[in-house]
Amino acid sequence: MWLLHTEILKLSNFLSDTPDYVILSHTWGKDEVAFEEMDQPQVKDKLGYRKVAECCVQARKDGYDWAWIDTCCIDKRSSAELSEAINSMYDWYWNAALCYVYLADCQVIDDFEESRWFKRGWTLQELLAPNVVEFYNQNWQFLGSKERLAHQVATRTNIAVRYLRDRNLIHSACLATKFHWASRRQTSRKEDKAYCLLGLVQVNMPMLYGEGSKAFYRLQLELLRKTNDHTMFMWQFHGGGLLAPSPAYFEDAAGFQILEHSRAMEALTHDVTNFGLRITLPCIPFFEPGDLLARFHCRYHDNDEVFVWLEGAKNGHIYRPKELFNYSDALSRRSVDPVDLDSMSLKTIYLSIEEPRYVSSDKRKYSMKVRAFHPNIGYIVNGISISTMLGVKHLKKSYDGTNSANWYLGREQSAFLMKELTIQEKEAACVRLVSENDRTTSSRTVIFGLRKGRPVLGFKDGAQGTLAENWYLKIRNDSVEWAPTDHIRMKNDQHIVEVRARKMRQEKNHVWALTLEAFPAWF
Repeated sequence: MWLLHTEILKLSNFLSDTPDYVILSHTWGKDEVAFEEMDQPQVKDKLGYRKVAECCVQARKDGYDWAWIDTCCIDKRSSAELSEAINSMYDWYWNAALCYVYLADCQVIDDFEESRWFKRGWTLQELLAPNVVEFYNQNWQFLGSKERLAHQVATRTNIAVRYLRDRNLIHSACLATKFHWASRRQTSRKEDKAYCLLGLVQVNMPMLYGEGSKAFYRLQLELLRKTNDHTMFMWQFHGGGLLAPSPAYFEDAAGFQILEHSRAMEALTHDVTNFGLRITLPCIPFFEPGDLLARFHCRYHDNDEVFVWLEGAKNGHIYRPKELFNYSDALSRRSVDPVDLDSMSLKTIYLSIEEPRYVSSDKRKYSMKVRAFHPNIGYIVNGISISTMLGVKHLKKSYDGTNSANWYLGREQSAFLMKELTIQEKEAACVRLVSENDRTTSSRTVIFGLRKGRPVLGFKDGAQGTLAENWYLKIRNDSVEWAPTDHIRMKNDQHIVEVRARKMRQEKNHVWALTLEAFPAWF
């Protein structure tokens, strides 16, 4: 481990008996100082040198002779040394006497939560691993400690205060929780989305820069070989295998927990094979012939068990995960008998763990299409599927307004008839649910569409005419009163976001009709 002497600013290598040292956490800027430049006279002319020098000044004030800074304490010319450093970095931050967080874009405490530092992948472990963390602004003025600012940091990062105040609890957090912490963070290279998590999930693996998003796939394979934590499967599947394309797919995975009781302990064993993941799970036949409903060994935050719909493959051997359910969903949406759920039998199966297809964050224009769906469930807007609990008694012709397409939704016998509608980026459509009885008529409107390449959904009572932009609410926003549909799924190419809407109370003499309308552009 290379350390920088805080008075003479010279590097020394310690193979053992490492002295006490401080460690720096920061975001990289222009003209950073490299390892091989530290013994050159012109190094002081580089923009990044000031950050190194000021870190050493602060370390001397705190009584420390040694510092570690990632820009200049790793010889990145050596792939072996770089790999060792990345695999050891969590431990280096853990063992540091003190960690300085330098916020180059922060002047006052009011800017604290908006700092770029909170958005970077590598800074996650740099926040969690050290015992003592101190935040400094761009002028190296003290802003506060992790202990004192814990609630602000928790709000900004979605990391519970208990993990910020007691680092020994971090290893007890399940994998879904850790991936959730990383889900909104960015890295300059795709590989680093996985590499920055190695210490946090206690995995060592070689660095293969150039492999792109396959790095996160490799990380999950390593975890399958060493852990029985089923929460690593708690993401919204998109028709591929059991493994997620990136941590971003765990954005809505907060609150999952590993089951503590020993029910179905056989389910805690699995093997990675050339056929897929060989695993034993409690199962029952489900929905389509050849499909299964299985129970994972984990739970939601409200103690509800987690079930997965497994789609049978043509060869009958390898299953693909299709959808996650909680207990009530499994009962209501697929007419499963409670007795069946409570008496599931163990079955050894193979689950597909093929390499997931990564969804890039490019700025292509996406579109959604309307097409016919299951006649007894509802309709689908590629890929928004809406299941109505009461069934559709009659369907009205669409509103012919600005930007509207020529589309019609109707019902003949037991089938839905629908022409295709394409919704481009910056457009939206809404579904108006009208409740009619002998005395009153009320309406609710579901707005769905695409914005900045992401599906969005909103809901409003009694909406008429043009709808305000502040009604566009992203999926999973708890402040939304979701439309009275049983299930909504949205998909952009390989990107899926899902909503489980509230159950609608069936009222006597009410008939629900659907009016499909065009919707004005967002911008």
